[in-house]
Amino acid sequence: MELTGVNIPLNTTKAKFDFNEIDLIPSNYLLNLSSLVELSFPHNKIQAIYDFAFIHMNSLHYLILSFNNLPTVTENMLQGLVNLKELHLDNNIISDIFPGGFCHLGNLQVLSLDHNRMTGIVPGMFDCLVALKTLFLHNNFIESIGEFSFVSLGQLIILTLDRNYLDVITAKSFAGKSCTLTKWGICKSRR
Repeated sequence: MELTGVNIPLNTTKAKFDFNEIDLIPSNYLLNLSSLVELSFPHNKIQAIYDFAFIHMNSLHYLILSFNNLPTVTENMLQGLVNLKELHLDNNIISDIFPGGFCHLGNLQVLSLDHNRMTGIVPGMFDCLVALKTLFLHNNFIESIGEFSFVSLGQLIILTLDRNYLDVITAKSFAGKSCTLTKWGICKSRR
């Protein structure tokens, strides 16, 4: 089911579309909902979010896309979410994050990418997330973490990498990182 034909009052601040059969979020569908602070789509069948679908959602702080079928995060999929604080992409099938996929989210503090199909962390993947404090990456298929992958995450205090396929993490993966992690989970590797 495509997200169409829903009549939502323009002054709505919270919208929940939980447990539906939505498989697509088209561009400009949410165009007039600039007052939204929280938008929730968990437990649907979303396979695609068109580029610029959230372009006019400057007030949005919380976006929940958990338990869907999203395979990728494209470069412009999240554009317009400049004040987003929490993004939940957990429990999807994400295996690919395009360069610049998170570059529109400079105020993001919590990013949940756990329970996906990611196989590696590459330099630049999280470069624009300068305010990020919590990053959940557990229960993926991550085998490697590239050098300098976390260099721009100076505010990061919680990082979970539990239940992945990591063999080796080198010091260069965290090279240049000036903050101190207070919680760093890496127990129970799948190997």
